[in-house]
Amino acid sequence: MRPRVLVVTTGGTIAMAKTEAGIKPSVNGRALLNAVPGVEGIDVDLYEFSNVPSDWIEWKEWILLSRYINERLLHYDGVVIVQGTDTIEESAYFFNLTVSSSKPVVVTGAMRSSDVWDTDGPRNLRDSIMVAGNLNAVSKGVVVVVGGEIHAARDVFKIDRQFTNAFSSGRKGAVGIVDELGVVFFRSPEKRHTYRSEFAPFVGDVLPQVDVVYTYTGMNLDVFNFLVKDGSSGIVVVAAGIGNASKHLYKVLKGVVSKVPVVITSRAFYGRVAPLYGYEGGGKSLYDIGCVMGEDLHPLKARILLSLLLRHGKSLSEIRKEFKEY
Repeated sequence: MRPRVLVVTTGGTIAMAKTEAGIKPSVNGRALLNAVPGVEGIDVDLYEFSNVPSDWIEWKEWILLSRYINERLLHYDGVVIVQGTDTIEESAYFFNLTVSSSKPVVVTGAMRSSDVWDTDGPRNLRDSIMVAGNLNAVSKGVVVVVGGEIHAARDVFKIDRQFTNAFSSGRKGAVGIVDELGVVFFRSPEKRHTYRSEFAPFVGDVLPQVDVVYTYTGMNLDVFNFLVKDGSSGIVVVAAGIGNASKHLYKVLKGVVSKVPVVITSRAFYGRVAPLYGYEGGGKSLYDIGCVMGEDLHPLKARILLSLLLRHGKSLSEIRKEFKEY
């Protein structure tokens, strides 16, 4: 039986073209699909969710899309979500934690608008349909397919502002590729996802507010107390190196952790944070006062995971445990 794949379009550069006012959404989902050569052996349907820049997409749209994907996967063998690349690593990880099926879910987009001669949109969309219809993609979790590479949603992040090879999974590397011979997988993601996630399917309409604070020399530390007073339910700190901060920030966080959970991540691209350094502000001192080590998660993904954990009423010890599992 031929696999059935549903393409869900939300917009992004793949659906944009140049206007006098700059590059804007201008191409609908049917036109996108028509630009893609037929994928032999796969039946493809289309659902146009929206046609907006990915920067406009908020929690509400993520929740609606996740719910829709879960419903449609009862009738399709795989789903492709087309969106802008600006926020692709965020939405893909949210779906990775809230889609309850083991069937393939692929997120893709384009770095070049639809009206340039070397646009990468049609190729990325065709590759994504091939992955979504491939049996070997089952149980791999949500993946991002761009530039011929297949990336696990947990690991991928954008590394370039304009070139087509704009995504990387760091030292872990892509989980597979799509070439002229077909789809090839090298490995499977090792962390919990999709059908093994306790957050899937997502129930409800809102998520707790979690904020991200990037640290730097001489920063104004009043931002932390402001966020707590303004209703933040948790804070992700983008610390230095392996998870270290200044002695001044250490003193502020001693008060903050008694009010909301604080997760430590790093502004360094690769590796995980760890409670090693014992001076005031060092990772161990932050852990000892109650901060959570965010492992090797990108700060934006740590924010998503923390929000879901808070939504489920997890304690500090449970949050620490689950940051190791997801």
